[in-house]
Amino acid sequence: MGNYSGTIRCGYCYNEGHNSRTCPTKLERAKTRLENAKASGEHVEYYARVLSKMTGVNPETGEKQKRRYEGRGRDCSYCKESGHNRRTCQTLLQDHARYDCLTRDARLNVRQWAQEEGVGIGAIVMFKDYYADAAALMLVEAINLQKTHARMPFYEATLRPMGAGARKQTVTIKPACERGGDHYAATYEIVGKLTAEQIAEQIDEDWAHAPVDYKGLGKTLNSNPFEKGAQRAHHYWSDLA
Repeated sequence: MGNYSGTIRCGYCYNEGHNSRTCPTKLERAKTRLENAKASGEHVEYYARVLSKMTGVNPETGEKQKRRYEGRGRDCSYCKESGHNRRTCQTLLQDHARYDCLTRDARLNVRQWAQEEGVGIGAIVMFKDYYADAAALMLVEAINLQKTHARMPFYEATLRPMGAGARKQTVTIKPACERGGDHYAATYEIVGKLTAEQIAEQIDEDWAHAPVDYKGLGKTLNSNPFEKGAQRAHHYWSDLA
């Protein structure tokens, strides 16, 4: 167990018994800075606002400090609209349901081009790391479909070197039309592809209709658009409209 005593410690002066908002040292300095600003005639409004956040009253106007917009409650952390929270957000519920459908379509598309590309367990690729001097033959040892969803319509493959002088690699498998273009990324060329039937056995059609494990996607927006605290990607949804 830790040694937390429950005593409040100020993040401004580091003394105990109060926090930064009620710190007497900070308050006195704010008053001094306001007086200096008034004497110089510069930044008076700014320092008045700083002081009003601590006292609750603007010393120049006498107005009470408003912590929220008039007539508004807390904004939803997802859609940024007021009047509800994330738990009751109808936009979030609708986006979630629609995203499940988009993910199903994306997975069906992934399965189709994967059969055409022939990159699955047992395929052979010529892999070229950006930092390596030469390409190396690699065997696809495993594929990971876990993180495939609507905004990430790809899948990962683990490559095992077939000779000395190379190490295992994890690459993102994309259709041929989307590979290349980035001269600073690793590249691969398929030199021993699988048949469409072999790929179909590894990427089952039922996978496309399976529920998305959002918790297993990760914590970034591209990984998981519904991660707790993530805001709605308005540009993404507007492009689909």
